[in-house]
Amino acid sequence: MKIAIDLEGTLIAECGEFACERPHPLARRALRCGLRVGAKSLLQSLVKAGHTLTLYTSGNHSALTLRLWCLAAGLPVRRIITLRQCRKNARRKASLVAWPPVQGQDLILDDELRHVQAAQRLGVPGIQITNRERDWTARLASLTQRPTQPTTTPPTVNTIRQPLGSH
Repeated sequence: MKIAIDLEGTLIAECGEFACERPHPLARRALRCGLRVGAKSLLQSLVKAGHTLTLYTSGNHSALTLRLWCLAAGLPVRRIITLRQCRKNARRKASLVAWPPVQGQDLILDDELRHVQAAQRLGVPGIQITNRERDWTARLASLTQRPTQPTTTPPTVNTIRQPLGSH
């Protein structure tokens, strides 16, 4: 599954609204904020389960800064989309910016209900991650589980043998 995850308000606090892990010194140089408690292990388990992660942000961060931050923080994000990039591409194509960037995604995780609803209108399921959820990763734990393969056992054949001539 391809999962797009919002940065501000979902993985990092915008104004101290939830507990954050202490950032790695290298990560702090790239972005001066800590990661939401449980985010790193959740993202790692999603990737381990075979999912592909895209980080998107409406903040004024460059894709390079975010890539360095993800590497330093140990986040297994494959793709980064910034609003700045989307606006630049939209100007080239003379089109509107589609936000959140749901194209090619199977699910989005965002703290803003309007972004989740916008994704749903485009046919992409979304999950709102609120600031009040202490154990926010528990709700997403089902995403980390791979579907179990049904075990194939040979069918049982019952053979009843009767002697010839007995009915």
